[in-house]
Amino acid sequence: MIFYSKPLLTKNVATKKLTFSAFSSGMNTEIDDAVLPHKYAKLCFNYKVSEGTLKTGIGFEELKLPISSDDISNQRKILIDTNNGIKAIWHYRYYDQEEDIPKHLLMYYTEGGLIYWLFLVHYDPYVYTITSNSIYPNGVPSAVNYRLNGEDCMIFSSPQDGMWKYQVNAVTEKI
Repeated sequence: MIFYSKPLLTKNVATKKLTFSAFSSGMNTEIDDAVLPHKYAKLCFNYKVSEGTLKTGIGFEELKLPISSDDISNQRKILIDTNNGIKAIWHYRYYDQEEDIPKHLLMYYTEGGLIYWLFLVHYDPYVYTITSNSIYPNGVPSAVNYRLNGEDCMIFSSPQDGMWKYQVNAVTEKI
């Protein structure tokens, strides 16, 4: 039997212990991702961090928007039918010539092919539809705020369904 006096030399392997705390310290968006400790999450959605576990019933609250831009604490509950899955949302800005103020609408496209709108800052809690039938049955249109002939409008377009112009207090028309 032969025994070698010098054993085979190998590199020492370093071991490290990492502990993941399931984002128990919540969300931190101020520290860069590269140096963010493992106990923080960069972004969290529908997650309650008080106990570090997922809980049911957390999620979104009812949509509430201010009645006036002067007092944003005075809010109204928006009556959106959530059964028509929302596929796209747009912000429509226009200048109201009669009241001599800028106004803002939230517009959204649903799975049923209809486009709805509501005032962002207003006393009215209701949601309205542009037309009673779908003008974009083949999918989500592109939309852009546009100034046409000196008036603000929203232009919707898609390759299959054409281009439509929408103005507040005006009939929607196909271009």
